[in-house]
Amino acid sequence: MGSFLYYARAVDLTILTAISDIASEQSKQTEKTMKRVEQLFDYMHTNPKLVIRFYASDMILNLYSDASYLW
Repeated sequence: MGSFLYYARAVDLTILTAISDIASEQSKQTEKTMKRVEQLFDYMHTNPKLVIRFYASDMILNLYSDASYLW
């Protein structure tokens, strides 16, 4: 699953949750896990040319940090 995780993070963010679910079930593999893997492969095969578009918005991000707990 390591190479799929790289692909999910670098190229296709839409499969990241499916890979995470499959990886959490990997220690106790069942037929349900295999069906999820097959469904993921089918999705990747039918959607080879993924396009993700990011658009600018008027959102304002406010961050507050309190580092006093480190003292």
